[in-house]
Parts: sequence; C-alpha cells; structure tokens
Amino acid sequence: MDVQTQLRLSARRFDSEETILDALRELCEAGVDPDEMENQLVRLGPTDLDILSTVLSDLREVMAANDHKAPVSAAESTPSGQKRYGRFAASS
Repeated sequence: MDVQTQLRLSARRFDSEETILDALRELCEAGVDPDEMENQLVRLGPTDLDILSTVLSDLREVMAANDHKAPVSAAESTPSGQKRYGRFAASS
C-alpha cells in the first residue's frame, strides 16, 4: 500500500458499513492482498469489529458466488495438509 493511501485512510474512523466498504475498496485498489485487508484496516484507525466482521462475511459470500478468491480471516484458515481438531473441527 502506498503512503498516500495509508495517510488518507488513517485519518478516518471505520464505524459504519459505508466507511468500511470505502476503505476496503481503497485497500483493494492499492494492491493489498484480500487476506490482509482486515489486518490493515484495523492498523489504520479505530474500527468497529462487529460491523467489519459482518461486511467481510457478506463480501466473502458475494465473492464466492462470483467465483473470486474470497478473503479469509486468520481464524478461518487452516494450512493445507492439516486438519482441525476439537471445537475447531469441521461439522459433519
């Protein structure tokens, strides 16, 4: 992400769907990897995590429906070749 984008975004609060979507669009245009958008946004300024979670969930659904690479939060990812156990195991 370039310095101008970072400075422009860091001067804002991300406390509504509109501001979060605008910021995610700008991050995408700046070349930020979809898997890193959540982390980058939280580092840039005050972020409502509940709204961010909802927005990212909605985006993942739309991207999956459109067959794009959907961003995955760190909690949802599992390194390839590994299985989840216990309460993190996939439900059957």
